[in-house]
Amino acid sequence: RKVNRLAQNGAPTKALKVAYSQLIDAVEKHSEKALENAVKVAVEEKTRYTVERIARTESARAWLDGYLRKYEDNERVTAHKWKLSSRHPVFDICDMYAKADMYGLGKGVFPKDKIPNLPVHPHCLCHLAPVYLSKLKGKKQKENIKEAVDKWLKTLPKQEQYKVLGLDGLKAWQNGADWRNYARNYSIDYAKTRLKDLNIKLKNDIIKVSKITLFAQPNAITERISSKGGIERNFYDEKGRQYKQIANNNHGNAKNHPYGKHGEHAHDYIYDKEGKLVNRTTKELTDDERKEVEDIL
Repeated sequence: RKVNRLAQNGAPTKALKVAYSQLIDAVEKHSEKALENAVKVAVEEKTRYTVERIARTESARAWLDGYLRKYEDNERVTAHKWKLSSRHPVFDICDMYAKADMYGLGKGVFPKDKIPNLPVHPHCLCHLAPVYLSKLKGKKQKENIKEAVDKWLKTLPKQEQYKVLGLDGLKAWQNGADWRNYARNYSIDYAKTRLKDLNIKLKNDIIKVSKITLFAQPNAITERISSKGGIERNFYDEKGRQYKQIANNNHGNAKNHPYGKHGEHAHDYIYDKEGKLVNRTTKELTDDERKEVEDIL
């Protein structure tokens, strides 16, 4: 019965299911040679499955490191939205993270410093998406974890409540207990990047260009070496509009760029409601901006 349950809902255990089924057949046929081969194959398939599980889980953890490092110093990104994997076969706590409004910012939206740790469980392929300040206009952050999840749980059929809390947890919650003591894989630890501790500066797939354009692919970062040898790094928003340029030089025009030690400065691009560029300001680099592009200063 347990073997037949393998590979349900698209679980990555088809090869393991076949190997175990062949092992059972060999036992039933009382064939010593067939049994020896079946055991060998079953052990190898179980080993392969375990290795793939570790690789998949650690890949997700490495992705989180890079993602957090990319956005941690971006002042325009103030929260992150939990996104279920397109291949999310079983209802579990990941659904809770994606659908409960724990901080008053919307379903599945978490402040930068309150993101649940990823991956939540082995094989977890959930991910995050940046939420920009403009998307949260009119919303006020308020921690409401217990009440929000209580409300969400009450909307679920009992079978799905059980999948999140377990049998004992479901009974306890129905009797007034705190769900946080029973939710499977729930943790009070928040996500943190390991790259910061290693002092690694990510390039975030910076695209080398020969010409700067006002529009590019969404969230892109491009870089151009000017004719005078300086570096200009350009940042684009979720709509593909350039919102900032940081230069490590004065463009050969010290009079109009009396900034920094070597003329390093930033240009901010301002758009109206229709998305039309209305202004381009020039300013001294902030401490955060200097940290963001320290590799070219």
